[in-house]
Amino acid sequence: HIEVNPCFYFVTYLLYPNNYKGLNRFTLFLTALNRGYCDPRWATFNQIKESGWTLKDAKGKGVKVEYWYIYDRQLKKTIDWKDWEDLRKNGQTLDERYCLLAKYATVFNAEHIVGIPELEKNIEENKETIEADILIKKLSESMGVQIIHDGGDSAYYSVLTDKIHLPKSEKFIGNYEYNSTVLHELSHATGAIHRLNRDIKNIFGSEAYAYEELIAEISSCFMSSKLQIEQTESHVKNHKAYVQSWIHAIKEKPEVLIKAIQQAEKTTAYMEFHAGIRDLKEYKTICSTSIEVEENQIYEPKKQKLTKSR
Repeated sequence: HIEVNPCFYFVTYLLYPNNYKGLNRFTLFLTALNRGYCDPRWATFNQIKESGWTLKDAKGKGVKVEYWYIYDRQLKKTIDWKDWEDLRKNGQTLDERYCLLAKYATVFNAEHIVGIPELEKNIEENKETIEADILIKKLSESMGVQIIHDGGDSAYYSVLTDKIHLPKSEKFIGNYEYNSTVLHELSHATGAIHRLNRDIKNIFGSEAYAYEELIAEISSCFMSSKLQIEQTESHVKNHKAYVQSWIHAIKEKPEVLIKAIQQAEKTTAYMEFHAGIRDLKEYKTICSTSIEVEENQIYEPKKQKLTKSR
């Protein structure tokens, strides 16, 4: 269990309403794994009602997600993120007038929603779902990272040679374990100086090392969710155990987990772009949609009605 320091926030705002980002994405991903949901879709009660659907066996199954807005204290209303981007380009920063406002909603998984279209129809139209071998081959070639099965006892990315070394494929328990391992190492490779330029030359066991491992494993989780391979309970436990194994190294600074999720979002976007899942515009947008803020830049309204802009 991690309690995030309330004085430190990383806010990832949503420009693509059909996909959750950042902490919401991570929370819903882990919830789905824990509860064994096979459907990746979520909806609020209002969305369910407006669509003519109904909930079934959903008591206690709702999950809180958060939405962040820019709030104009002077006009007492929220403003669109796209409008805020224009203000930022002109030098505007968060100040006494403009601050952040959080709103919360409860969402339910599609497996509790009666009347929602079958998932198979949605998948057929979803170009983001891709076969594992095709995805990994595209990533390896597009990123320029060679994958070598040299038969060693461990899997690792070499910063010096910019190559990934893996045991023989038969050493892995199954396809999911192999693919998630490769994606984990490819996630490390995104940190190279000529790619996303993260600090990846760290001493084993250090906080910086743990931080990079969290980024890679969370990125691997995000990317694995796009593969046409079923995630079993053992897969879930392996992901959870690996993340948990590094959490002890950051227990004095729990906000590092939020930063790792933010970096994993950028890492995943980078990999999706190089795998041909996202276009360049989407990739750049995701990479520019996070803001680090202090507590005094967050607005906590009293019991008053807020006017939300269209």
